[in-house]
Amino acid sequence: MLKKNDCITITVTDIAHNGSGIGKTKNGFVLFVPGMLIGEIAEVKILKVLKHCAYAKMLSMLQPSPSRQANSCPTAQQCGGCCFHHTTYENECEIKRQLVKNAFYPLGNPSIEILPVIGSEKSSSYRNKMLLPVGTNKNGNPVAGFYRARTHDIIPCNDCVITYPEFFAITDCILEHLTEFKIPPYCEEAHKGILRHIFIRRGEHTGEIMVGLVVNLSKNPETTLHAKELIEKLLFVNQNIVSIAININTKKTNVILGEQTVTVHGKKYLTDTMNGIRFGISLPSFYQVNTPQAERLYQKALDLLGDTYETVFDLYCGIGTITLNLSKKAKKVYGIESCEPAVEDAKMNQQLNGIENVDFICGTAEEEAPKLVRRGIIPDAVVLDPPRSGCEQSLLEMLCEIKPKKIVYISCNPATLARDMKYLIENGYTANEVQPFDLFPRTFHCECVVKLQLKSD
Repeated sequence: MLKKNDCITITVTDIAHNGSGIGKTKNGFVLFVPGMLIGEIAEVKILKVLKHCAYAKMLSMLQPSPSRQANSCPTAQQCGGCCFHHTTYENECEIKRQLVKNAFYPLGNPSIEILPVIGSEKSSSYRNKMLLPVGTNKNGNPVAGFYRARTHDIIPCNDCVITYPEFFAITDCILEHLTEFKIPPYCEEAHKGILRHIFIRRGEHTGEIMVGLVVNLSKNPETTLHAKELIEKLLFVNQNIVSIAININTKKTNVILGEQTVTVHGKKYLTDTMNGIRFGISLPSFYQVNTPQAERLYQKALDLLGDTYETVFDLYCGIGTITLNLSKKAKKVYGIESCEPAVEDAKMNQQLNGIENVDFICGTAEEEAPKLVRRGIIPDAVVLDPPRSGCEQSLLEMLCEIKPKKIVYISCNPATLARDMKYLIENGYTANEVQPFDLFPRTFHCECVVKLQLKSD
């Protein structure tokens, strides 16, 4: 029987969905070891033992993989964000392809081909958004960084391989401002202090930058933060800053953004372009963090959709990144999104681009799409891009009832994609292949897109 602090030698035979290596003891007990690759042999130390598996850390590498490379990030072993800095990018893409296969085949979909992953043109400095929790170090000085894996302990960081390097000059400026004006960072345990998170976003094609400060403060945030002085400092550090906002979140919660945002400098949004269409993006709105790769993904979705249609539904449409492109494919497009600020952005983006054949609706796809159907608005095609939890059963049931000719499904979670596709295939649709896209190099995340065709066609 294994116990904590035992040291044993294992060989890794697979990779888990979170990027950890999987090995087994001689009696078949499963071990998860972060930072190991298939085929590697290492001495490991047991950290935690559960009923059916154990977690360990690598002590010494005895036989490395040919795909192993020097770790490109100094805090990768501590930060919970990335898990593949220790391997070549080519091998990372192959691992992700296998992870997608692993999600599909247990659900009885072995006939669906998982195509090779379309890799990102950049595997570093690609991330257009950075969200840093703020706290204090042992000396009481303000720090910002990333959470240690599976904890809320902040790992101070003034560099990140996957984000834009210019972000950290902005972060340093804010931390220096906190020190100068004795503004206390937020303490999660005590629910005291002021600055909770620093939010920075940049337009890939425009270079515009938005800075957001998430505060535990409901009254006079501008005065308490000495916003006037901070604005002057930030604009001196980076002249591409077009928006500075304060987001108010006074709740004792892990949810990062509060419901109220106050713009204290410039516009309430930054602008960028995607596939030739202009977009305004406010602080709370979702926007893909790897813009060039998202453009390739969305173009693939449009190519899979193919023909021109009378009516298309774009469900979980966000700020309209796909919806407005769909306007070229249909006489009428309906975009449905539950996030109210995102819908406001979508309508603004529609006006920015002079597009008239699109209607944006605020509400859940599960509630609003059936309302359209009851009005006699039946889509010829549907685009789905749900959150990681996938689609609710009621929505899938409705789609199988109204039978759109094509469904193009974009997913950030292969497991829920496989689950939802299984239902659709059992109820009148067919699919031949899944195309993975790597929008998040060095992390375990992988995006997929698939076309489902009505069998009667």
